[in-house]
Amino acid sequence: MNRSRSLLVWLLLALAAGCSRERSSPILPAPVAEDDSKPQDGGTVVRRLDADIATLNPVMATSRYEHYLSTCLFDPLVELDAALQPIHGLADKWEISADGREYTFHLNPRATFSDGTPVLASDVLFTLKKIVDPATEAPQIAGQFDQADLAHTRISDPHTIVIAFKVVLAPQLGWFN
Repeated sequence: MNRSRSLLVWLLLALAAGCSRERSSPILPAPVAEDDSKPQDGGTVVRRLDADIATLNPVMATSRYEHYLSTCLFDPLVELDAALQPIHGLADKWEISADGREYTFHLNPRATFSDGTPVLASDVLFTLKKIVDPATEAPQIAGQFDQADLAHTRISDPHTIVIAFKVVLAPQLGWFN
């Protein structure tokens, strides 16, 4: 009995030592930028999410956390500014046809994937085809493109794609965000 008491005391002492408040490498607060409105190069962003992430593929994202993460990892063709006005994303510029059924996107020729491979109009078309393919089961965004007219969607040059729609709908430009 004495031996088990002594073992218990040593175990409690070891546990107490492991729970001490002193840390060998304290976590220091990140430096605060003088002007938060200007982007800063470098650094690390650490965010805690309330749920697990099942996919990093933005086409397959189903939870708000997966969507949130995809906005940090992928650039859309068109972004929205603070006033919710469309501004350039991967597309430097775009035109909408007079009848509102064709959107021509001119991709930034300097846009690349993380491995340095250029982003091309064929990549945009591939993604669009995956979104509307029923076998892909892209539940969150497929409905936005159910009026896409892939038979008339075409690539004009390596950095220009014309995306056609069967009907004219007001929110179509926002779908590329």
